[in-house]
Amino acid sequence: MTIEQQYPLMFNNDVLKYPDSFNIEEQTVETVNQTEAGTDQVQLVRTGKIKISVSHLCLADELILYKNYSTLPKFTLKYYDPSLNGYATKTVRMRGLKYPLSKGSYRLDGVRGVYSVSFTLEEF
Repeated sequence: MTIEQQYPLMFNNDVLKYPDSFNIEEQTVETVNQTEAGTDQVQLVRTGKIKISVSHLCLADELILYKNYSTLPKFTLKYYDPSLNGYATKTVRMRGLKYPLSKGSYRLDGVRGVYSVSFTLEEF
């Protein structure tokens, strides 16, 4: 059984297929304040904040699901994290949804197009 079968990608309770590209970037959030002496005082606010770039081909039905999630202020993301050897659960929002129609896909019988979907998930 593959990791994708054991730990499917989930938005809230919707099970999705793993995208072609799922790039996780961990960020460190810090603030910098200048003291009276003119030195910078760096304060670590948070480590491990994730930003995920996603892209893949999908059909119109899956695109509608992504469009619905793009309108939500936040939702729960569950994905496989190798450092946990299991699910990681994060509260995220979707930004920058793009979905150009793949060339020639409108000619396929019974399909309302194949779309090249891309977006970014940002953790709160």
